[in-house]
Amino acid sequence: KIYKYLGKLIPDKTEIDKKSNEIKNENNRFIAVMRHGERIDNTDFSPKQELPEFDPELTYEGIKQAINIGIQLRNYFIKENYDINAINIFNSPSTRCLQTGLISAGAVDYSDKIEKVIKIITDLNETSVKYVKKRSDNVINNINDFSKKNFNKGNNTLNIVSSHQLNISMIVGYLIKELNKDMKNKGGKEIQMEKQTFGYNHCFLFKYDENDNFKFVGLFT
Repeated sequence: KIYKYLGKLIPDKTEIDKKSNEIKNENNRFIAVMRHGERIDNTDFSPKQELPEFDPELTYEGIKQAINIGIQLRNYFIKENYDINAINIFNSPSTRCLQTGLISAGAVDYSDKIEKVIKIITDLNETSVKYVKKRSDNVINNINDFSKKNFNKGNNTLNIVSSHQLNISMIVGYLIKELNKDMKNKGGKEIQMEKQTFGYNHCFLFKYDENDNFKFVGLFT
């Protein structure tokens, strides 16, 4: 039912949807790393109660959060003249992450004209701090390898990564650290990240351009 009514929740046209006649930006691979939206057990149960042993879904607010992020990404691509030709969705097996990834991708392309590939990665599931560093490294390598194999010159691809707070903080931290190494070597200003920015459905957008240069685009909330 979520997907049936998704199109009705998103406006058919916005002001930013008016495309310009400028030359399109091509040959870019985007990575959107996002935490899942609001989960139902965090709102239906008090802190003193034991969390239920089940796989909680998104609340209605969580669904709206995922749609909102997809619309923001869509508007960014239109404004900056990027035609997205394919969307790769990398998901934790958890229901709330699957919902977040799929709904966000649907909001980026609610006409369903863009080819979408869904890839479940068990290393994106919740885990302890002890194992998350190694698993986040595996995830980054997995995404890079997959995005390169499924990337055609002359096209732009979007890679959506939907996971949990700890995994997202580690993945984003790793990517920012790599970018800051490059910034330091070039004498540029390092990127500063705050821990509190890893809220529900916060999305960090990165980009590889046609020369494989890596860049942090920005935070969408």
